Amino acid sequence: AQGAPLSAAQLRAGLARRLPEYMVPSVFVGLATLPLNASGKVDRRALPAPDEDSGGSEAVYEAPRDERERELAKIWRTLLGRDRIGVHEPFFEIGGHSLLATQLVSRIRDVFGVELPLRSVFLMPTIAQQAQALSQVQAPDGGRIERAERTLPYQPTSFAQRRLWFLEQLNPGGAAYNMSTALRLQGRLDEAALQRALDALVERHEVLRTTFALEEGEPVQWIAQQGEARLSRMDLTGEPPQRREALLREHAWQQSSKGFDLARGPLLRAELIRLQEQEHVLLLTLHHIVSDGWSLGVMARELSALYGAEVSGREAGLGPLAIQYADFAHWQRGRAGGEALERQIGYWKAQLAGAPQSLNLPVDFARPAVATQRGALHGFELKAELARAVSAFSQRHGVTVFMTLLAAFKLVLWRYSGQGDVVVGVPVANRNRTEVEGLLGCFVNTLALRTRVRGEETVLQLLERVKEATLGGYANQEAPFEQVVEAVQGARQLSHTPLFQVMFVLQNAPQGALELPGLKVKEERYGHGTSKFDLSLVLEQDEQGHVKGGVIEYSTDLYLEQTVSRLRGHWERAIEALVAQPQQRVETVSLLSGQERAQLGRWNETAVGFEATCVQERIAKQARMTPEAVALVFGDERI
Repeated sequence: AQGAPLSAAQLRAGLARRLPEYMVPSVFVGLATLPLNASGKVDRRALPAPDEDSGGSEAVYEAPRDERERELAKIWRTLLGRDRIGVHEPFFEIGGHSLLATQLVSRIRDVFGVELPLRSVFLMPTIAQQAQALSQVQAPDGGRIERAERTLPYQPTSFAQRRLWFLEQLNPGGAAYNMSTALRLQGRLDEAALQRALDALVERHEVLRTTFALEEGEPVQWIAQQGEARLSRMDLTGEPPQRREALLREHAWQQSSKGFDLARGPLLRAELIRLQEQEHVLLLTLHHIVSDGWSLGVMARELSALYGAEVSGREAGLGPLAIQYADFAHWQRGRAGGEALERQIGYWKAQLAGAPQSLNLPVDFARPAVATQRGALHGFELKAELARAVSAFSQRHGVTVFMTLLAAFKLVLWRYSGQGDVVVGVPVANRNRTEVEGLLGCFVNTLALRTRVRGEETVLQLLERVKEATLGGYANQEAPFEQVVEAVQGARQLSHTPLFQVMFVLQNAPQGALELPGLKVKEERYGHGTSKFDLSLVLEQDEQGHVKGGVIEYSTDLYLEQTVSRLRGHWERAIEALVAQPQQRVETVSLLSGQERAQLGRWNETAVGFEATCVQERIAKQARMTPEAVALVFGDERI
């Protein structure tokens, strides 16, 4: 070609005019010539792999130029796990996502002593831009979380704990808020070392030896001074292999389905099931009131270190905890009447004013007067090609994968319900301060994200609405959901949850794999037959950040599995439409598969043959066919 070489942006723009969105490459590699083999054809094996460090970014590497940029680059490298980051590389193009953006804001607060708004990470996504912005932002609000002065024998609950305690009173002994995991351990297990490691974990984290009671009409935390993990055991080695696995599944389901007594505890159950001499399954079940998704990752990392220390005789290398969960609860309660929290509550009151109380999706069964929380899981995998297309599309349009998938989901809910005002629940880790990142406990908060969907707008306009709602929600994520409900919604209904009935979850909290010396560990899933909401779409990502699949947890009081499966298929087709043709109108997006369109065509084939005869002849014919049928009724007389 003549003239200067085309930039990646020019190549992308040119291809976008000729190809569907999902087929436009996210990474370009420049070569002076193409390598050829002896036959004169392109030698594909000799083509260089795209630079993994580029992550798809078009920015030319430029090193940090001053102390502020160097400190920012150090924070970025830690969060993103990269050795080198240029000052012009966009955060979300090199592995960043919304949870990491929240952690970025908290580390900037610690290092620079200023509060960079989360929205700024999206608007100014490079180190150079953020370094310039730091001189214009205000000091952080609320200060660090410190050890609280504990003058009473009990401690206040956090707002999340208070809500979960209240829900437990509505459904005592229910399993909807159980968090369970099953770990198959293959190899030589030191059972005594495992017991000591679990004991050490309970001793390290106060929340694992906490129970709950009422004091002066309010739930409070009672923290035992000492505690240990009760590791029960079960031996199935005498059973035939097939029966052994069946008994394991049944027992694991029973354990995960058994409720907790919040007043008596313990709120961690651990059981070791022996299958063979070198094969065991470790069942761990916690109540959500003392744990959340992030906590499971902390548990995995610390249990790995503690078990490794026990079997090797070395120190675990876990530093002392500066604060405990109860200290966070004190700090959160202290902020309850503060200006910052009032401002956040005000945001949600304005955001949710006039929102519909329920999302009226078509159901298979009539909604019961009182929700039972009976449920089931529908698992699925997302096509790898589609997952990669979503990641590339999101990078090009300055949004996260979460926002893209949520926009497609809201499009489906709009189509199903016919409501142009769609509210979906979204959990947030709410660990936006570094002091709490290493703690176990229930920090998670819930956001009710509202989007007005209009059929005449383009898909990109819908995506922009979802982005704005998401950023606004993240910026006000410290407002406890229970307080938002009280401020926004009056009387509650026992038939459905307040503010929203559908949850959307993208699991991106740091998980941490359990690594036990001498053992191969594999996580297995056994559902516990509950559903907290009408529908919960829960997605998981692979190591590259692509969504690999997930589950839909659904209420069996409302839905059959085939209905849920069909909804999931419609959501996937909405994703395909979004990434392929983002300029099309929302109302033109087709959700039907080829098979469904064919079935619709068959249902619409209503033409029937018509016999062109006189009326009296047709009456006479019918009379001959059914001579005993009643033709006329007058009073008691029948002819």
